[in-house]
Amino acid sequence: MRGSDIVQQLSPLAYGQERSDAIYSLVVAGSIVRWPMSKVPVSDGKLSGYLLVADDYVSLGTPDDFVRVPLDAPTAQKVANHLGMLLPTTKIVDLVWRAAAVKLQPMPMTPAEGFPYDGSMLTVGRFWTHNGWIELGHGAAAGRGGRTGLIAGHKKDVVLSNRTLKQPGRVPIYGWQQFNGKPIQPLSLIHEAFWYADYAHGCRLVAPIIRLGDVDVSLEEVMMDPQRCGLVVDVSAMFDGGPLTLQTTRLALTTPAPYVKPTPATGTPIPAPSSPPPPVVVRGTGDWPGIKFQQAEQYKAIQAGRKVDLVVIHTAELPEIPTGAEAVANYFSRPRGKNGEVVVASAHFCVDDDSTVQCVLEKDIAYAAPGANNNGIQIEHAGYARQTASEWADDYSTRELQISAQLTAKLCVKYAIPPNFVDDIGLLAGARGITTHVAVSKAFKRSNHQDPGVHYPMEHYLDMVRQFMETA
Repeated sequence: MRGSDIVQQLSPLAYGQERSDAIYSLVVAGSIVRWPMSKVPVSDGKLSGYLLVADDYVSLGTPDDFVRVPLDAPTAQKVANHLGMLLPTTKIVDLVWRAAAVKLQPMPMTPAEGFPYDGSMLTVGRFWTHNGWIELGHGAAAGRGGRTGLIAGHKKDVVLSNRTLKQPGRVPIYGWQQFNGKPIQPLSLIHEAFWYADYAHGCRLVAPIIRLGDVDVSLEEVMMDPQRCGLVVDVSAMFDGGPLTLQTTRLALTTPAPYVKPTPATGTPIPAPSSPPPPVVVRGTGDWPGIKFQQAEQYKAIQAGRKVDLVVIHTAELPEIPTGAEAVANYFSRPRGKNGEVVVASAHFCVDDDSTVQCVLEKDIAYAAPGANNNGIQIEHAGYARQTASEWADDYSTRELQISAQLTAKLCVKYAIPPNFVDDIGLLAGARGITTHVAVSKAFKRSNHQDPGVHYPMEHYLDMVRQFMETA
């Protein structure tokens, strides 16, 4: 089952026991993504070796279409038990971040307007949208070349800790490292263990065996061993105060506290719309009334205007989510790579199935397709270049293409651009029209992007543009 289908299945379910049971049933049914395991070095100056840790957090779906699912504490432990794995300690979370092949910038989501804490943070809509943000950032950090091994920095971890003995019935959460290695979330046990799981929480699985020297050893035994626990346990009083116990190596929990209906007065989550869009920070005014504007960080301002010859079509390489345009715009507002370096990337417009966000004024140059930046207007679409013809014909893509075609029709009228496709040969000849990033790559050989893919319905798109031009 695809992650996008699973999201639809989970969306009507209330957070807490109902949703947790459904997620666990999907895991047992085999809908969990089997991420590869990577080696994470460990050493205390005397002993050294490595752990095996899942490359990413517990996710449902397929490797090409998945959603990372936040889990409450009991469900996280049930999933680990079912798969014969362990959950990490705070120290293991730090070790994973140091060893990660790709380090992502944390991407917090802000509360919806009118909600003191915002119960929407626990909804399926929130963690699906956040999943899209992560995939966009991961694609940029990995050069859109597919998965590249262990990734970290994109979630807080459900962890093992002796502090659960003093604060039973609470979920221990830690992590979300920034590029300087410092976690946004210190070890916290503020939330209820038996139902709380918000969009920022992840469940990282750790193999139960640790290699020390040339010997495989039980990781649980090492966690409980006063002589060796420092390899994988933060023994400071602030964290664990020494080796873990048999109870805390498996996140054993006491009987859940009586459920209290969330209210604004208690500061706990309150019901909210199932999928509010992330906020769009408006900086200035865009070119078209009714289109939201969020200024990209990376662009070239042109004072005297420029000649526009092309509309360039892209796919953003993220899932087809309802807030895809907003997610891409948020990324362009501060594009960063795996080590915190600036990524020179932007587009004029971002489109999904129900909205458009402008990120660069049309008079200015966006950095999206080298060779066609100076004279092109760039449009990013939520979706993947690998999409099949049938996927480009589904309900989401149909709505998205209509919105995009309406925008392109307005641009063609405004700049007298012919509504015809321009291939790589035409680009080299200076033709004007509508083109793709892959055609630009072939023509100018200054990038290797293949979007929007071989199955993008260009002829159908051009027909729609021509029809919309009649009334634009």
